[in-house]
Amino acid sequence: MKTIKCKLTVYFAEPFWVGVFERICDGKLSVAKVTFGAEPKDYDIQEFVLKHYYDLQFSPAVETIVKKDKKNPKRVLRDVKKQLQNNGIGTKSQQALKLQHELKKEEYSSCNHILVYSEIDYDRYEGRSYKRCGCIKCGLDGSVSSQGREYLPFSQKIMYDYLRKNHLRGKETNITCDLDLAHAIYSKVKEVHPDINDDTAIGYFEIALNNIRNAKVSEERKTNRAKRLSLSPKFKNWNASDVHHG
Repeated sequence: MKTIKCKLTVYFAEPFWVGVFERICDGKLSVAKVTFGAEPKDYDIQEFVLKHYYDLQFSPAVETIVKKDKKNPKRVLRDVKKQLQNNGIGTKSQQALKLQHELKKEEYSSCNHILVYSEIDYDRYEGRSYKRCGCIKCGLDGSVSSQGREYLPFSQKIMYDYLRKNHLRGKETNITCDLDLAHAIYSKVKEVHPDINDDTAIGYFEIALNNIRNAKVSEERKTNRAKRLSLSPKFKNWNASDVHHG
């Protein structure tokens, strides 16, 4: 049986409080970083862990040295005081986050993007709509470039940095769809048909999306569907109208 250890470090990284989850399994460390914003209370952290732990996007694993648990109470107390004095995370965790950053940039660069309209904003003053695209293959979301970087979670900061230097171009489908849903459907299609080309994948994607949108099912069925697609059980953006704002 595998032993998995997980530690959460919460600290202030101006202008926000952030949390870093460090997970060790078989001598390898992977890391996930989240932004809390205001200083979280103990119950805020507990609620976040219970609701969102399995949604975390951990970095690729790096080798690390696993220390044996310290039994001496005085040594444990010294370690606690040391951690309270430290502000931040260790070098290995920083390496894991940097590796995740580099691998994601490489994934975005090498992807032959298939684009959907993932967000549509209507400006009432100008009387026009602004459409933002996202890739159903790699999950690169063009809408993050219109947001303030400091407010974004770590995974979207990577997208933001990439889009500052690169344009999001690819095969346009003219389909309007929540990007998380689109990426989940595409991933399922590739899971069943790993060798299909992009045009065939788009065809299968459209069929699956139409089936989802046209089927009248209960809220319980929708929740189960979200779980099968590895989406949040509370996912609600099934229809094209759900990505319209303004």
